Amino acid sequence: MAKQTKEERQNNKALMRFKDNTQFEKLKLFMEEDSRLEALSAAMIDPAYSKIPFPLLCKKFGIKLQELQTLYTDGMRHLALLELSNGLPEISLDVIEDARSKEIVCPRCDGLKQLTVVSYEEGEEFKEERECPVCDGEGKVRQIGDKHARDLIFESMKLTGGKGPMVAIQQNFNSNQADDRVEGLLKMTQQITMGERNEQGEG
Repeated sequence: MAKQTKEERQNNKALMRFKDNTQFEKLKLFMEEDSRLEALSAAMIDPAYSKIPFPLLCKKFGIKLQELQTLYTDGMRHLALLELSNGLPEISLDVIEDARSKEIVCPRCDGLKQLTVVSYEEGEEFKEERECPVCDGEGKVRQIGDKHARDLIFESMKLTGGKGPMVAIQQNFNSNQADDRVEGLLKMTQQITMGERNEQGEG
């Protein structure tokens, strides 16, 4: 057996680190549409290959670390965007609530509606109850809603000049071995999160 070069040893360590720190079931899902990658995923659970180290399996099926890393990263990004999409309606309600103006206890009189004014005349102390000038004796004042929440709502509804897309998707694919399935999933997720309609006309 030929002695491994330093570069090969480093690559093998990186492959083992990749294998030990990825969720295999999700990785297997991402590999399904590529025959080479699917063959590798099948070999990873085949008893016949159980004694073959993962780096050698990758070499046997012609799979490089960069290809696996790109596939897994883009696939997990796709799943993350789906989770964000699922949580968006509930979060949107929170943002709307934060943007609303509301009544709060007057910070000047602490809701007591009056202030005690102390004055001194000829060394004698006098106390006088006066109506709070901030809340006009109501005990409450109107607080404007959160500015950032309002800006977000206005930008989302295109009522103000937007600063850019609400969701930006960066796709990093190997130019020679792009995974069409993951690319398609990412585009589908972008359509969902950006509010575009799919081919069936569903929102």
